[in-house]
Amino acid sequence: MTLDETYGHVAHWQGETFPDATLDGAVAHLKKEALEVVNAHALRHHCPEQEFNEEVADVFFMLVQICEIRGTNLADEVMRKLTINKARHWPSKPDPDGCYHHEKGQP
Repeated sequence: MTLDETYGHVAHWQGETFPDATLDGAVAHLKKEALEVVNAHALRHHCPEQEFNEEVADVFFMLVQICEIRGTNLADEVMRKLTINKARHWPSKPDPDGCYHHEKGQP
């Protein structure tokens, strides 16, 4: 199944199951789900891989719901942002936290 097909199935199910979802509620729920990914990662030696993967999927579900509520085409926005990121200058090594950040002062 393609990512577009998966997105469509999730959006359809959410629309039927949560017809009164709001942007504020979806953003709050995204925050909770993202924190569950962080916590599962912190417990990675005690967290089964399937449990971690399910938390990551929950984050995707919330991103889909947010995009549907706002009328955002996620694929278009991801490609737009990828174009921006490709034009930026990135360090060859991550920072001490393992993160990469583009050079300051760039778009």
